[in-house]
Amino acid sequence: MDEELLNYLAAMERRILAAVVGRKPNQKAEIQSPFLKRKEAVQLLKTRSTLEACERAGWLKAMTRQKRLVLYRRTDVMACVYRLSQGEYPSNAGHMLHRI
Repeated sequence: MDEELLNYLAAMERRILAAVVGRKPNQKAEIQSPFLKRKEAVQLLKTRSTLEACERAGWLKAMTRQKRLVLYRRTDVMACVYRLSQGEYPSNAGHMLHRI
């Protein structure tokens, strides 16, 4: 089950990054960092408010938070994308979830 989910998330990540960057999915990507900058995370989640809602709900935590640098784990961001694609949305009340 976990392996299947990881494969699904990896395929989803490739499609999303291909759409964001504009390259074809069958082209080999350069080596990817296990971390994403805040700007990249916002691109994947589409809005800054969604990123902040995911952080407030505890779905996502910044690994590094400095003056001009915020890094998130790539797998955590992709897990948020997956949860959003399944109809979940983080509420303002912490860890409670709302179904759309």
